Amino acid sequence: MDIKEELIRRYSYLYENKELILAMCINIVEDKPNKRKQELEKIKRKYEKSPYDKTKTNKQIVDSLENVIKNMNESTYKYYLFKDVNPEIVELYEDFILGDLPLEETDLYRHIEAVKNNQVYLEAFNNIINALEYQRQKNMHLKKMPTFTVWKILSYVRRKHINNDTILKVLDKYYNLDRYMLTNYNYQSGYYITEEELNEDYTFPNPEVYTGNIIFKYIGNEYEEEDNYYIEKSLYRTFKENYATSAFVVLVKDAPMIDLDSKKELYQKYNYNKDKKIIKKKN
Repeated sequence: MDIKEELIRRYSYLYENKELILAMCINIVEDKPNKRKQELEKIKRKYEKSPYDKTKTNKQIVDSLENVIKNMNESTYKYYLFKDVNPEIVELYEDFILGDLPLEETDLYRHIEAVKNNQVYLEAFNNIINALEYQRQKNMHLKKMPTFTVWKILSYVRRKHINNDTILKVLDKYYNLDRYMLTNYNYQSGYYITEEELNEDYTFPNPEVYTGNIIFKYIGNEYEEEDNYYIEKSLYRTFKENYATSAFVVLVKDAPMIDLDSKKELYQKYNYNKDKKIIKKKN
């Protein structure tokens, strides 16, 4: 197996289908019940219990309230890319990223290809994808950040294996490649940035909001949390586990990062949306 070729192949599929893959992690949450509707229902119940509820006037009021309530919008809902999702979804990601099966035989591949060939499911997925994107565009913290990234897919697997150094080393190969796609800059690091890289100057999309951490867990959103794309490894970090989950992991863990020429070729192939990239500039 050509390790570099296989890593790029798997990464490319994740990149090409990142919206549909992450759509599996989007959940809809009731944001604000329609308070006006609740108030009218309370008034309606009051009239229904009134000793005068048999009168024509009272019945007209109740009927009128029922008609208004019936035509009012329901509660409002918001869409979130949940941090904590069904473990089965994480397993789909993990088997694709770290497993031994050929790409086309993985359950994630079969699921995504089935969705793409089913117009009903595809329309449903696209609707929630667009709804989440629209919601983020109205948020000052998120509107300049890419919503759907391979980085986020990787992080679901990373959180599961946070204490396994072997798995994290393999994920770093993917993270390093995606960092280039996000920044168009050739970092040598994986998930954790090196001290030398961290000391260089960065220009973020909005320096008043993004200061070190790209985005913090903000008030009113307990469901999702943006990754920190520029974080330094803690000196006190210790790993409790160190084992491979597949033969592929054994082959990849000590492999070098993808070379710059291959990164450039991939970047040019996909022509990443420059309005949503995480910018790095030297003064």
